[in-house]
Amino acid sequence: MSNRLNETIEKIITNKESIKQYNLFENVKEICRGPFGIVRKAAWGDRTVVLKSLNNATNEIFINAIINELQNLIKVDGHNHPNIIQFYGITKGN
Repeated sequence: MSNRLNETIEKIITNKESIKQYNLFENVKEICRGPFGIVRKAAWGDRTVVLKSLNNATNEIFINAIINELQNLIKVDGHNHPNIIQFYGITKGN
């Protein structure tokens, strides 16, 4: 992954205490796979969540898109609106 993406992720982890242990997710099932990563559905406590795993990102446009998505998710985090995706954190795992 690029240094900028790693720096953004580190800021999120530091500011939000948002690291989640991968082994807490159950019934993990792949939804789709693409050139940049895999999307999985999982149970996390009483919630159904989506896990996005990223391939080793080197494409600058892709890296900028990920950084933008993370920043936007954090901006709207905590609104608890049914039409807004909630950001719960980042996990490092499978």
